Amino acid sequence: MKQIKSILVLVSIALVVCSPSYALEWGKTYGNVAGRDTVFAIQQTSGGGYVLAGSTYTSAPNGEDAWILMLNADGTVAWQKSYGGEGTQWAQSIQETTLGGYIVGCTKRAVSSNEGYDPWALKLDSQGTIEWKKKYFGGGDDDYLKSIRQTPDGGFIAAAETESFGNGETDVWVLKLNPDGSVDWQNTYGGIYRNPVYSMEVTADGGYVIASGASQSGELCWILKLQADGTIEWQKQCEDDGSQALIRDIRQTQDGGYIGAGQIQHVDAVTWQEA
Repeated sequence: MKQIKSILVLVSIALVVCSPSYALEWGKTYGNVAGRDTVFAIQQTSGGGYVLAGSTYTSAPNGEDAWILMLNADGTVAWQKSYGGEGTQWAQSIQETTLGGYIVGCTKRAVSSNEGYDPWALKLDSQGTIEWKKKYFGGGDDDYLKSIRQTPDGGFIAAAETESFGNGETDVWVLKLNPDGSVDWQNTYGGIYRNPVYSMEVTADGGYVIASGASQSGELCWILKLQADGTIEWQKQCEDDGSQALIRDIRQTQDGGYIGAGQIQHVDAVTWQEA
């Protein structure tokens, strides 16, 4: 059975791999001399290597391009590619798909456009060649794709945050995509205040769990559980006691529950209430 190593991503694109006893096995840095390259997501692949998603700085008029690095198990680069063109684009989410290749969640803005940022998804084969790419127009304001995952039906679910439409300053925007990237359905969720997106996972029942936030006097964690069709199954948020409590990442556990990690200020414990 292949041993899975724990991974710690340090500043920008310095990657350190440790054994379960936390002895350093290797550490490497990646990027160009300009020092403006960033990694937002990493996953171990079925082949034992690692795939990284982020952005790489390019000279004007490009600005930043989405950047994918495929690493061997020892950290050497198997291949790396950038995607974009004029304007700014970065990759913030990546997942290896069941039939091979990768689904990448990006955000894109054209340099010559007066429109805001828009979600942009890429489907890559195992060597990083584009199989399809889609841009999803939210409106004239800024909309950011934060997470994308494959669904049991072979399609994809994308979680974005939108300033273009919805109920408040920023709302959760969920897009269910067909295998070719076309939109099957889309919904927004949130109140009159800011509701950012931090993390999303597909759950064992085929639904989705999203870690968000609700801003009023301060930002509070908000967990949203959706059924496969986007209907809200349940939602919970931290009680407003004047503190700030955020869940940045959420995962489903083997017993069917959930575990989240984030940050908290000015309070000893988190209590929950029905949203």
